[in-house]
Formats: sequence, structure tokens, C-alpha cells
Amino acid sequence: MKTNMDSALEQLQSLCARNNIRLTIQRKQVLDLLINAKQPLSAYELTRLYNKRFDKRIIATSVYRILEFFIELRMAYRLDTVNKFIVRRRQSGLTPNTQDEENVPVFAVCIHCNNVHEIPLSNALTQNMQQIADKSSFRVVHVSVEIDRPFRFNPLTDFGLKRSPISVLSDRY
Repeated sequence: MKTNMDSALEQLQSLCARNNIRLTIQRKQVLDLLINAKQPLSAYELTRLYNKRFDKRIIATSVYRILEFFIELRMAYRLDTVNKFIVRRRQSGLTPNTQDEENVPVFAVCIHCNNVHEIPLSNALTQNMQQIADKSSFRVVHVSVEIDRPFRFNPLTDFGLKRSPISVLSDRY
């Protein structure tokens, strides 16, 4: 039975072969970390995870380069809302977005818990975006949409308090 990592690795190997790009062990290992992550990760979080899990150490600048490589191949996305990275996922399992696919991902991002859901847009909407760009003499290079849930600050749950900070202060004064 094929795992998500096997499927993604096959796609990555295919993309690298088509573009005559070398697939390094570090790239495979960072991809493995992204795939198995339960939520989006920053480059520094990936660096810490990598250095805990693998024998050879890696520095953050190398992780950034690897992430840029995945972004160029459309295997991963940078979520601007939370400044973290995520591998492209779909209902059928992990499927990298290749150059010939037209779907634009919409990411629903919770900025409180970092939970992310990927929702592909329809091809018709993507084509409409291209037509709008064409009319303005622009070319769509990369599009992703992020929808974030408003951050609802609750000092009781966010800081584990039993009572509101206001009531604590009012008791003292």
C-alpha cells in the first residue's frame, strides 16, 4: 500500500527528472517532515525537527532554499497569514500541483491554532482570473488565496487563567 510520502516522492522524482534537477537526500527528508506535520511549519520549526530526527544537521538557510525549491515546483506553499509552509493536500491524499494543473488553492487558515484546510477553486474561476490578467497585459504566475479566521483572544483559555485578569486586578485594588 502506497503512503502519502511514497506518492509525493514519486511526484517529486518525476518533476525533478522532467526539469533535470537533482533530488537530494535533504530535500526528501524535508518533504517527509512537511508531509507528516499535523499543521503548517515555519522554516525554523522544520530546522529543529530535522536536527532532532536526522543524523546530519541542517541550518535554517538550507531549509529556506529547500522550501523555495518546493514552492517553485508547486509542491508546497508559503502561508503568508501565519508565515509557515504547508504541502499541497487534496481529498484523494497528498497530490503535488504540477505545472499543467490549473487549480488555484484556497487555504482556510486559523491564525489561532494554525489549522489549515485546502479548498481547490474550480477551473472556470481560475480561467476567469487568467482572462482578467490577459486583458490587463499581465500573466498569472502564481496565485493562492488565504482566508483567515479572526483571532478571538480569550485570556482565560489562552493563558490558562481561572479568572479574568480584570477581576484579579480589581481584587487587589
